[in-house]
Amino acid sequence: MHGKRCLYCGDGYAPDPRTARFQQACSKKTCRRQRKRAADQRWRQRNPDCLAARQPKVRQWARDFPQYWRRYRAAHPAYRLRERERMRRHRVLRVAKQDAIRQNPVGYLSDIRSLPLKTVAKQDAIGSQIDGILDYLVAGARVAKPNAIGEGHFGPLP
Repeated sequence: MHGKRCLYCGDGYAPDPRTARFQQACSKKTCRRQRKRAADQRWRQRNPDCLAARQPKVRQWARDFPQYWRRYRAAHPAYRLRERERMRRHRVLRVAKQDAIRQNPVGYLSDIRSLPLKTVAKQDAIGSQIDGILDYLVAGARVAKPNAIGEGHFGPLP
């Protein structure tokens, strides 16, 4: 029998004896990542001026040491390989998303609108914009002649 339920995935887990009093997440990678993200968000809310004060210092440092990253990359070729791999993965994800949007823009936006708030970052801020775009696309699909826009271009109407 596990002693606690994970706050994020809901599975039972045996807490670490050293932190059992306050441990709320299991040791799964996704749950640890969510716990870290929540902790970072709480810290930023409690310390809003800390990051704003740090930004000018970072910019000044960059002006004082303009060749730092060029030298670092020259001395660490593995860094460049990791960056290239990261960018390649990012490009693949971006292209896959664009393909989904092109195939069925109305359905794609409907799916985004129906996701829980935690799934899409800042969905509450963009929700009304998505609604407006979705209404525009649906109205355009209903008014347009099917042969003028291409068969199935807008996908199934909601």
